[in-house]
Amino acid sequence: MSPKKQHFNFLLLLLLVMGQQSFGMIGNTYYFLAVYDAQNRDLLAAAQKAIADLNAGTPSAVLPAGKTINVTAVQSGSESLFQTVCKTGNEHLLWIDGILDFTARPSCVEDLARNLDAPIIRASMELTNDVPNVHPSPRNYMRAVAALLLRDNATRDGIMVLYDASFDAGSILPYEDYSWYPPIYLRKIPTTAVEVATLLDEAKTLRIADFVVASSVSNAAMVVQQAGVKSLMGGIYHWFVVTKDLQDFSCSGCGSGSSLFFFRQTAADATRATAVFTAVQSATGVAVAESRKVDVLFAYEAAETMGRVIKAQTDAGSFGNATNWLVCSGAYSPSTPVRYNDYTAKLKALPSFSSVMGNVAFANTLKNTDTTFKIAQIVYPGPTVNNIGTWTKAAGLAGSVSTISLSYMTIRNLIVRLTHDPPFVIKKADGTFEGYSIDMLKNLATNMNFNYTLVEQTDGIYGTLQSDGTWNGMMGALASGVADMAIGPITVTAQREQIADFTVPIYDYVSLQILLLQPTSSKGDQTFFLKAFTWDVWVSIIAIITFTGFLIFFVDKVSPFSFQNRYRNDQIREGEAEGKVFTVKESLWYVLGAYTQAGESFDPRSMSCRTIIVGFWLFGYLMMSLYTANLAAQLTVDKLSQPPQSFDELTTQVAMKYTVIKDTASYEHFMRMKDAEANLYNYWLTSGIGTEETVDQLASLVTWKYPVIERYTTVWNRMTKWGFATSTEQALDRVRKENIAIFLESSLVKYYTAKTCDFMTVGDPFAPRPYGIALRNKSPLLKQMNVAILSLNENRVTETLKQYWWSRDKVTCQATSSASSGLSLDTLGGAFIFFCIGVGIALIMFVAEKIVAKVYGVEWAKNNADAKQVNTLMMMMGPSTANLRASNSSIRPATGGLPRPMTGHGRGSGTGHGRNSVEPVKSPDVMELEQGAR
Repeated sequence: MSPKKQHFNFLLLLLLVMGQQSFGMIGNTYYFLAVYDAQNRDLLAAAQKAIADLNAGTPSAVLPAGKTINVTAVQSGSESLFQTVCKTGNEHLLWIDGILDFTARPSCVEDLARNLDAPIIRASMELTNDVPNVHPSPRNYMRAVAALLLRDNATRDGIMVLYDASFDAGSILPYEDYSWYPPIYLRKIPTTAVEVATLLDEAKTLRIADFVVASSVSNAAMVVQQAGVKSLMGGIYHWFVVTKDLQDFSCSGCGSGSSLFFFRQTAADATRATAVFTAVQSATGVAVAESRKVDVLFAYEAAETMGRVIKAQTDAGSFGNATNWLVCSGAYSPSTPVRYNDYTAKLKALPSFSSVMGNVAFANTLKNTDTTFKIAQIVYPGPTVNNIGTWTKAAGLAGSVSTISLSYMTIRNLIVRLTHDPPFVIKKADGTFEGYSIDMLKNLATNMNFNYTLVEQTDGIYGTLQSDGTWNGMMGALASGVADMAIGPITVTAQREQIADFTVPIYDYVSLQILLLQPTSSKGDQTFFLKAFTWDVWVSIIAIITFTGFLIFFVDKVSPFSFQNRYRNDQIREGEAEGKVFTVKESLWYVLGAYTQAGESFDPRSMSCRTIIVGFWLFGYLMMSLYTANLAAQLTVDKLSQPPQSFDELTTQVAMKYTVIKDTASYEHFMRMKDAEANLYNYWLTSGIGTEETVDQLASLVTWKYPVIERYTTVWNRMTKWGFATSTEQALDRVRKENIAIFLESSLVKYYTAKTCDFMTVGDPFAPRPYGIALRNKSPLLKQMNVAILSLNENRVTETLKQYWWSRDKVTCQATSSASSGLSLDTLGGAFIFFCIGVGIALIMFVAEKIVAKVYGVEWAKNNADAKQVNTLMMMMGPSTANLRASNSSIRPATGGLPRPMTGHGRGSGTGHGRNSVEPVKSPDVMELEQGAR
């Protein structure tokens, strides 16, 4: 620069300074410099609208009376701001009264302000706190969300924050005062729905359940719509949308079940906001974008705030001349910026005032701290919009949101699948559920702060992989997103782990065991001795005994060689043994004694009767021998016979069937073992075909017969033939009715063998594996639930629940007798009962006899008018009228043998052929018989 030009500039600067010294406090115009970037042309227009309103007295009393503001706009470009100001023609910019900064490079404009000792204000969403800024901290957006998101629940696996260009990634997260935040995954929202879907797949992999979308409403709607497609809506998933848009949330593609919390700011003075947008559109030629409206209104408030602070300085008499002025050439040594410092002090102390966006309050800071976010809960379909409160940094949550029951948020509502399978899940008569797993769920819900809805799996299937690659049962519900959790005796398998998450074990490791019906033996069976013969045999024996008795009576009555007929015909020889008249009663008694080998003192005399008796003796001997042998064999079998005692014994026999419950982990175990044997066989069958094994290797594989026994293939084929059980109850019913064996988990075996004495277990447990709670794949609940389960284990809650549910219905069973133990009274009680029955009948008959004797007398039978008929029936004498007492129907002589009739059948004195003239003394029976004959 030439000395002449330098001199001119010096004189100009001196005149300007002198002019300022003589004009600054008494002039009627404040000179503002507005510095803006090209993309912030709308902010400049908003500030110009604010200055126009201030000059017009709207709002009133903002500027000192008679004062106006003149604003000069300078667009920052490729050259530095100092170069722009020092250009010829811009010399008036060297003594400005305030700077409005709408650039992305605040440090440069701040340096200019300090060098010019000029007040400055920005309207930018940024983190810096050392430059006056009417735009609240961008971290307030996340603070508002966090106040609700993290309330009463700070133990989350992570949060994903999705943002677009309307938010700055480096300034959205409030790290400075939320050090207790869970892990946060910051992702920029892609431009297409396909890319958003890919991003949400990543979120599922990371087990994210809480999503914050900081974007325009349109971008937020795209993300929420894809979340519904990916089953990331509702249940354990929570969505929070925060935006700078002033418009309502709209999502035409959001389906049923979509739900979110919507945070936004609103214009407190809607009329003035509309006027600002109209002015900006008129100045720029384009309508204000939704994502820019908040920034535009804050730019309006920035100019208004500058005017209010300068008025406060003017009123206080502190708005004086600048202590510094810029020297565009030569050395420059600025002094302390007195006016600038006074400006910042007045800004901090500025009383809160209402503007277009609401209250503006700097609260002894350089940044506006009064930001109000309105909060709405939006539920689709509909949508249903519930305005639930507001948030400010000073007061936090206000309105119903501060006390709202967070059924959607921290108190999560989980869909839980279950099926009746005691003692883990027991369905009661009223349709409610109880059991070990239900109590575990209640404890977890309390510890983790969630609600749940129980949904019964009506088909009772836990879930297996189908041939088409899909899953059925509870696992299918988890895989499809219909359910959030499944409880019960759910076995953890490798296949299930691919489509669902499993917690740490909720019960001891369980194994498969063989459950059988407890063998029924004579032990404890008081009628076991009757089971030596079948009931038809017993009926036949009773019929033969009865028939034989009547047959003996008939033959003894009609046979001429029977004792009674020979005596009647005087054919009894001297010295002949005593005889007996076989009535019906005596015949039956004789036959019964002969059958039981008790014997009888008088036998029939006729050969026909004796022949019958001999045949009956043989029959009775044979029956008694068979009965004794069969009873002994039954007792021996009961002591020695044993069901299969191991898996090998059970699977190598076919007498006892066995099966497993279909579509369970046990079912999968046998199917996989069968498939493994098939794969092994295919490998053996195809080894050496098209491979490069050596001759020796091939020779080692050559056999005439497959050398491995396909045990599980045989087991599977037999179970398929015999039929699989459909549920635990149906399996136990088949065990009782069909006497089959069932492969069942040891936990269920322990429960049912304690509940009833019908079952027993044999063999060693095999195929151990854990039970766990099943969750959706990549569930965010997994880590927290594992911690809660481990806490229950440490506090012995699970142990207490086990003891309660497995012993609640426990019964005491008789100890199984050993092979060397004798028969107990429980077993022989039936014989004693028979004896007691006989004694009871005898007592009844005894009482009847006493009654008859008392009423009719002991001679009733003799004196009764029907005595002749009764005696005839008792004696079975036919036409004879002899009155022989049935109780003394044997005929005995008084002295040595029976009396013989006289020759010619006489009964008087006289001589006979070889007969004594003196008649021997006769027994009462003989005398009675003779009297009846006369």
